[in-house]
Amino acid sequence: MRVLVAAFVALLTGAITASACDRGMIAPTPVEPVPASVWRDNARFSFLLGRDYDSRDVRMELISRFRTIPHFAELRGGAANWPADYRAMQALTQDIQRDASISNRLNQLCEAIDRAALGGAPLDEQEWTAELRGITLRLDQLIGQASGVGPRLMQYADVLSATSGHYARAGFRPIDFADIGPDPAAVSVALDSLRGRWHALQADLEFARKSLPAGPALDEATIEGLALAGASFRLVTAEAQGLGANFLPAQEFEALASGSYLYDACKVAESGSIQLRNRFQPENALTLQGDKTVVAQPEGDRDRSCWTLHRQENGYWTIANAASGGKVLEVANLPAAAFSPTPEGRGWGAAHVAALALLSVAFRRVFPPFQRHAGRGAVA
Repeated sequence: MRVLVAAFVALLTGAITASACDRGMIAPTPVEPVPASVWRDNARFSFLLGRDYDSRDVRMELISRFRTIPHFAELRGGAANWPADYRAMQALTQDIQRDASISNRLNQLCEAIDRAALGGAPLDEQEWTAELRGITLRLDQLIGQASGVGPRLMQYADVLSATSGHYARAGFRPIDFADIGPDPAAVSVALDSLRGRWHALQADLEFARKSLPAGPALDEATIEGLALAGASFRLVTAEAQGLGANFLPAQEFEALASGSYLYDACKVAESGSIQLRNRFQPENALTLQGDKTVVAQPEGDRDRSCWTLHRQENGYWTIANAASGGKVLEVANLPAAAFSPTPEGRGWGAAHVAALALLSVAFRRVFPPFQRHAGRGAVA
C-alpha cells in the first residue's frame, strides 16, 4: 500500500513540475510596434535642437526658441546624445532577438531537473551548471546594455516633457517658409512612451536574471525559478520585437540625425548658378559690389548677382560668386543677418528668422517660397 501511495505522489508531483516547466514556454501577447515616424521625428528633432549650429551671435530658429526656456543646456545635451542612445537601443533589441533561444535553453534545464527529481535520467551536474552559468553571464551582459541607456533616456524624457510645456505656453508663431522640425509636444509624448517601454524591458530582464536558481537542486523552487526566468525572457523578446520592428535603415537614420536630409528640400544643381532674390522686394538680388555683398537691383555685370552652391555637410552650403573667381561668401562682407554661418564662417544656412526676413532663400529648410533664377538671369 505504501508503495502505491508513493508512486501516486511521485506521479502527481511529476504532473505539477512538468506543468511548471511548460509555463516558461507560453508565448506572451505580441507587443505593439513603435511606429517608424517616432524614430524619424526623434532623429530630426535631436539634430535641430541638439547638434545644429549655435553660438552667441547666431543660432538656428528652434534653438533660439528653446534658449528662452529653463533647462535648455540639459535638453540640448539629451538631444545631442540621442543618436548614440538610438544605436544602443537598436543593438540591444537585435541582440535580444538573436538570443531568443535562451527561453528554450532554460526550459531544457528545467526539464532536466524535473526528470532527475522523478527518478528518470540522472542529471549531469557539470554540464547543467555550465549551461546555467552561460545563460547567467549573457543576461548580465544584456542588463548592462539596457542600464547604460535607461538613465539617459529617463533624464532626456523628463526634461523634454518639462520644456515642451514651456514651449507650448510661449505661443511661438508657426513659420510658413522654414521647417523647424516636428512638434516638440508630440516628440515628448513619443519619447515618454519609449522611456516606459525601455524601463519595462529592463525590469523584465532583471526579473529573469533574479529568477535563476543558484545551482542544480532537485526541488520545486529550482523548477519554478527556471520556468519564471523562461517566461520573463519570452516577454523580453516580445518587447524587443515591438521596439525594433520599425527601426530605420542606417542610411535614412544617419541622414536625419546629421541634418543632411535638409538637402532634399533644396533641388539645386551644384554646377549651375542662381540669383538670390529678396522675399519682399523681388526686384532686388544678392549682389557683389566690390568687396561688399548687397541686396539691390542687379545692374551691369550680371555675374555679380549669380552664385553657385556647393554642399558642405549637415545641410549647409558654401556659396560662391560667379564673377569673383569663386569668391566665397564670408561673414564680414554680407548684409546684416543675410545668412547664418557655420563655425568656420564659410557655410550658410537660412533657418534663422532674421535671415529669412531679409532673403527668401531657404537652403537649410525649403526652396519653394523664393524666386530662383538660373544661369545669367533667365527664369528657371
